[in-house]
Amino acid sequence: MKKRLSLALLACIVSYVSLADVEVSEKDQVVAEVSLLEGPHVIYQQDKTLVLNGKPKNGQMVLETTSHSQLTQVKVYKGGEKPVTFTVPLKQQIANAAVTSPAPDKIFAMSDVEGNFNTVTHMFKTHGVIDNDLNWHFGKNQLVIIGDVFDRGNHVTELLWLLYRLETQAKAQGGAVHMVIGNHEMMNLQNDLRYVEPKYTAFAKLVAAQHHLSYAQLFDEHSELGRWLRSKNAVIKIGDYLFAHGGMSIAMLEQKLALSTINQTLRGAIDKPKTQRNELEKLLFGRNGPMWYRGYFMPLPNSPMINDQDLSKVLAFYNAKAIAVGHTIVDKPMSRYNGKVIAVDVKHPADHLITQPKRISYGVMIEGDKVFVVDEDGNKTPIKLDN
Repeated sequence: MKKRLSLALLACIVSYVSLADVEVSEKDQVVAEVSLLEGPHVIYQQDKTLVLNGKPKNGQMVLETTSHSQLTQVKVYKGGEKPVTFTVPLKQQIANAAVTSPAPDKIFAMSDVEGNFNTVTHMFKTHGVIDNDLNWHFGKNQLVIIGDVFDRGNHVTELLWLLYRLETQAKAQGGAVHMVIGNHEMMNLQNDLRYVEPKYTAFAKLVAAQHHLSYAQLFDEHSELGRWLRSKNAVIKIGDYLFAHGGMSIAMLEQKLALSTINQTLRGAIDKPKTQRNELEKLLFGRNGPMWYRGYFMPLPNSPMINDQDLSKVLAFYNAKAIAVGHTIVDKPMSRYNGKVIAVDVKHPADHLITQPKRISYGVMIEGDKVFVVDEDGNKTPIKLDN
């Protein structure tokens, strides 16, 4: 049986559709409800902790607020075709994430997952990272998300909470979860909302009206997700491999910066206005910095494409054999520069859109000195070399 949705509700589902009246299926009703669900967001105030959730009511999003004197966990509900509920214990302390780690037997990496919870969890299950209850199942191995969980998708918050929970579970088993900061994480932390889906700005308006909090305050140092994200790094090293969302440029190498210095500099300037940044901060936040660099794939103004010799110098300085990056889309993961660059960013299937032809999700599995392309069907093939 089909029902009708108004333009206002449909606009919350897909921002680029503009029709006066659209007939939709029962499946579309489920997608519509997802566009009205958001949260939880944990906000710390002087004498209380607020938990904020967006809930659907009569075809609109309404704000549900609970106040707590003490809060030890939150419940996350991911709606849609495959609804799930999971509980997340809150961390008592959040320390800055490790910049370097010894090599485990396996590293599973994905990039630019953009809030697509169903796609990500399917990939995780298929390749043994989590079990059917969304719990860590990867033992002492390590998971790397190479930036851009934020924007374009409708399950960003739920996916952040899942990674937050998996981080604790992995550590208990001797493994690790690495959430590398990409340009879209940094944009959201700095209140740059150019690519934010409409449901998040709608939620922020409700929060502003009832609690006088801005979108930026949902991810500032007084929020749990903001505290957690501010502990993450923009570039890390695991064994012989570097991981950065954009990459490491020759302009960065000229500064002879330790990885810890890069991350500390970026972390310290998150809340600094652009006009107040020093020259090093301008470099690291710019096109030649680790979050925005595209020089392994294309030249940009004031950011030339790197050559093999300079790339070798970058890797030698950090005693690395290769760097895995996202940010620049490829059809499927591949290596460039004779194996020195591992390109991981693909256009994953979107939870909230149907695309033709159907997109396929990919990641990479690193086992010692071997790198494999893995897909949503469980296939595993050696990565293709491309000069």
